[in-house]
Amino acid sequence: MAIEVRGYDEVKLFKIVKLNLCGKTKDWFKKLQHVPVDWNEMKTSMHQKFNVVDLDDLKVKMDSVK
Repeated sequence: MAIEVRGYDEVKLFKIVKLNLCGKTKDWFKKLQHVPVDWNEMKTSMHQKFNVVDLDDLKVKMDSVK
C-alpha cells in the first residue's frame, strides 16, 4: 500500500524488494539459475517458490522466513 501511495513504478518496486530480501528468501534469490530482471519476473519467481497468489500473502510468507 505504501508503494502505491508513494507512486513507485515497477522498476523502483523491484529494486526495493531485492534490497530488502533477507534470510532464506535472500539465499533462495542468490541461488536462482535465472535471476529476475524486472518486477514481473520477480513476482512470478516468488509466486512459484513460495506458492502464493497475492502480494499481501507474499509479504506474510517472506516475513515468516526472516
